[in-house]
Amino acid sequence: MIFDGEGRLWPAIVSGASAVLPTSSTCWVVPRRLVSIGLQHRLYTWSWFVQLGYTGPATTLAVEFGGAEHDVMLSAGRDDVVFPAPGKGGTVTVMNIGSASGGCLRYLTVGTMQASAFGQPVPAAPVSG
Repeated sequence: MIFDGEGRLWPAIVSGASAVLPTSSTCWVVPRRLVSIGLQHRLYTWSWFVQLGYTGPATTLAVEFGGAEHDVMLSAGRDDVVFPAPGKGGTVTVMNIGSASGGCLRYLTVGTMQASAFGQPVPAAPVSG
């Protein structure tokens, strides 16, 4: 959750440079070898966040952006994860380092945390005062 300018809490999303799925696929399969995923454009040095959507068995992914690797533990089924990833670049590399066979990344975005336009804020209306 993230505060808006009126002090309400909204569901948070990462907004920025997304990766575009190959036209022949609905996801990126994540095997036990490096998969390079290009972003829509290169990002300059900043304190970015990565948001990714995963479907598959519980596992751990090694996710690298901007020269730093992050081990991301994922639950079985559908999992959506956000984690800080400062750095710069135009590519994210991913590799399954867990014990399960590879799952599928449904989406991947590197950017800044923003209040989502979807969902309900808490409280629903700003409070004066």
